[in-house]
Amino acid sequence: MVLKTKTDKKKEQKPQTIAMRIFRVMLALTIILTMFFSVVNAVYTFRVRAMQAELILSMTQNVHNGILEPLHQITDETTMTATEGNAKAINRFFTTCQSTVEMLGIAAERVYKADEPAKQDIMLPTMDSKDTIYRLNAKGFDITNSESRHVLEVMSRLRNVMEANYQTNQDAASIYFASTAGFTIIADNQAAAAIDEHGSAMTFDAESRDWYIAAVEAGEPVFSSVKTDYFTGEGMVTCSMPVYAGGKLLGVAAIDIRMSTLNDYLSTNSVKGAVITLVDGEGNVELSSSEAGLFGLKPDEQKNLYDCGLPTLNKILENAAKGETGKETYTLSANGEELTEYKVEDLKKMSQEEVDAYVEEALDSTNYEVYYAPIPLVGWSTLFVADYSELNAQSQKMITDFLTETTEQLKSTNQFLVRAIIVILIVFGVLVLVLYFIAKLVSKRLSEPIEELTDKVQCISGDNLDFTWDRTGTDETAVLAQSFSDMTKKIRQYIEDLTTVTAEKERISAELDVARRIQADMLPLDFPDQKELKLYASMTPAKEVGGDFYDFFFIDEDHLGLVMADVSGKGVPAALFMVIAKTLIKNLAVSENKGAAEILSMANKLLCEGNEEMLFVTVWIGILTISTGEMDCANAGHEYPIIKRLGETYQVYEDKHAVPLAVVETVKFKEYQMTLQPGDVLVLYTDGFPESTNEEEELFSLERMLTAMNAAPKDDPKALDDHVREEIAAFIGTAVQFDDMTMLTLCYYGNNGEGNDHGAETE
Repeated sequence: MVLKTKTDKKKEQKPQTIAMRIFRVMLALTIILTMFFSVVNAVYTFRVRAMQAELILSMTQNVHNGILEPLHQITDETTMTATEGNAKAINRFFTTCQSTVEMLGIAAERVYKADEPAKQDIMLPTMDSKDTIYRLNAKGFDITNSESRHVLEVMSRLRNVMEANYQTNQDAASIYFASTAGFTIIADNQAAAAIDEHGSAMTFDAESRDWYIAAVEAGEPVFSSVKTDYFTGEGMVTCSMPVYAGGKLLGVAAIDIRMSTLNDYLSTNSVKGAVITLVDGEGNVELSSSEAGLFGLKPDEQKNLYDCGLPTLNKILENAAKGETGKETYTLSANGEELTEYKVEDLKKMSQEEVDAYVEEALDSTNYEVYYAPIPLVGWSTLFVADYSELNAQSQKMITDFLTETTEQLKSTNQFLVRAIIVILIVFGVLVLVLYFIAKLVSKRLSEPIEELTDKVQCISGDNLDFTWDRTGTDETAVLAQSFSDMTKKIRQYIEDLTTVTAEKERISAELDVARRIQADMLPLDFPDQKELKLYASMTPAKEVGGDFYDFFFIDEDHLGLVMADVSGKGVPAALFMVIAKTLIKNLAVSENKGAAEILSMANKLLCEGNEEMLFVTVWIGILTISTGEMDCANAGHEYPIIKRLGETYQVYEDKHAVPLAVVETVKFKEYQMTLQPGDVLVLYTDGFPESTNEEEELFSLERMLTAMNAAPKDDPKALDDHVREEIAAFIGTAVQFDDMTMLTLCYYGNNGEGNDHGAETE
């Protein structure tokens, strides 16, 4: 029997990893600390919350039982009754005013139908006029016109009715009838206000006034909001209604109500510490018994109570707009914000800082109660707003005593919390010291291998990729060290491979650069002086070399060949096929003296031979007779040309299509004729233009291309080319170009001789 030594048993044990060692230590510390702080925090939190709950409950009961409940019982019913009575009185007053207007409208209709002129016209006011009935003319009123004169004579019979209504309704500022004939009859004692600085009667265009327009649009009596009077500058509310006879509009009858009259209704119900306010259905304050405060309104001022942003006030305005009667209570803090009411259960959930902030706001807050009742005829409401802190001195004293008691209780609570915080800080400090020494001891035993590994890794830089590890073990540090050793070996091999690949890539890049220059040199770059036309062309490959090409060449002195083509595919194969196709087409066009379709047919047969890669090329070819503008054309699957006739816009010319070259050897290409007139422009292009794509994978499209061309400078092929490319660049942004972009533009002038040499270029 072989006895195992301690060393042998130690070797057989599974080595502990760094993660396991740290986990066991931290787990033990976490359990101990969590249990300790949970117990301490629970004890102190429950004690603090209990005290806060008792304090807030006491505050709530004192306020409710000692102040609010008795005050509500005394004032609530009487205040609501007064508010409703005030609203009804104002509504009756408005009803009386509306009845006066309706009576005037009936009288005006009867007078018009009777068609009997008055014995005396109603005259314009003068400086010494003391008459309570007078008229004002609109700018366009012509008294010499027989029809206008007759209407004035007939409607002057309203004198007695209007004077009687004015005398019996002294609360009205003015009663008047505005005729569609261009004059207004007015009954009031303010004729002097209608005299201008020259002593003449003012003109008054009633049909442009808001009260006139509103009445005609409504077709029934309407009340305006508070407006400034045209003559006196006083605040007025106008009740107006349209008057018809036999379906014909005769004019508008109206009555002005001074705001001072309505203010008398508010003053008779005024109470110290309360504000009475009239608001319309939109929340606008029309009149107030006070100029200060939230509900106050200064003269010539406008105020909307919705702008105050108080939730309870918004609720009041919404209920009032519905014609409801009721009462709401809200509390404002010292900074004018509405103070939220909390229940005891809610306060228990709040932090100490939140409770302190709430108490602080409550100390400086003011309670308001708002009673509201509707004025249904005009869609307004009466608001009676009471500040009960000013109405009841005994209540104020009770609040003061209550807040003093609360403050003392809060001080005791704060002292208790301070002592609790000090105890927690002391305990926390002791725990920090203990954890510090434990962590120091543990980190020393665990960090030495990591520090050695770090030093060795830091030595790896530049050409020094040597790494060795002498320690034994199977923990994470040893595994990481072995990984670094393997990594340095792979990096050395990668550098060797990268050097070889880089050299090969530089060689290929140099060859492609030479190919690009050769391809660019094959495209015609200069155009001879030619008075009959202007020509410009450009080609931008998507890769180092491309498959697009253009060509233009003289077949003889009077014939110019134009070619635009696009080879399938990209890169070197497309570029080689492009060279072959370009050479064949040009040679056949110059040497064979054939038509456009025959040239494509011969080129197609030659390109089909040995086309193992199955490449093809779309081609548009045209042979222009320079002297006449006639052109023989053929299209082998290429984009439609674009043409702009003199004085018109750029349009797509949908010509006859056939399959591309090098697809079907026996295909027959169709030839068609096109005639260019002096001033016409012909544009040839490849699909790289309309199919340019932005980052959202949206195509530039042929429609956008036509729009860009129509916005380009006229009669300048290079400017046209540049403008279209700029529009595409702005459209695609940072998106990568995936297709070659080639364009050729021909401006034909014929015998007008306006052409210049613009050459061509390849980008």
